Amino acid sequence: PAAITYGTVLSATQLNATSPVAGSFAYTPAAGTVLSPGTQSLSVTFTPTDSTDYKTATSTVALTVNKATPTIALATSATSAFVLNPVIFTATLVTPAGTPTGTVAFYDGTALLSTESMTSGVATYQTSALLAGTHSITATYSGDASFATVTSGALSQVVENFTVAASGGTS
Repeated sequence: PAAITYGTVLSATQLNATSPVAGSFAYTPAAGTVLSPGTQSLSVTFTPTDSTDYKTATSTVALTVNKATPTIALATSATSAFVLNPVIFTATLVTPAGTPTGTVAFYDGTALLSTESMTSGVATYQTSALLAGTHSITATYSGDASFATVTSGALSQVVENFTVAASGGTS
């Protein structure tokens, strides 16, 4: 059968054995199963209706299950902040099945800011160390056994310098 992506439920598309002889098919694993990524075995046992003239037959084929690619959304607690004020970046992964595990690396351009562990498909990073200016922040998910690596689109984070200057008076 053609390769499938993790999260795909086994159905008649993958479990599609045929026989010109009347009988029934029993599949292992059964329809409705979600297989882990990697090369998996699908087995079928055919039991003919006429067991006098035909024997039971079994066959096995390999099925490739590819890692799923999650969707990653990156958000900021404030699109504009002042120097030394904390900003929290949140990376949220959405998948068709399961919850991604692993880490998310947060970048300012190409400079790594931090690598954070995921909890329930979410990773957060808080910083008050960004210098004044506009920063291009991205998040890269590391991937795991079931999900592929993915990088978010860039988020523009503005950090403003807040200074107080005395006006020119003599008193």
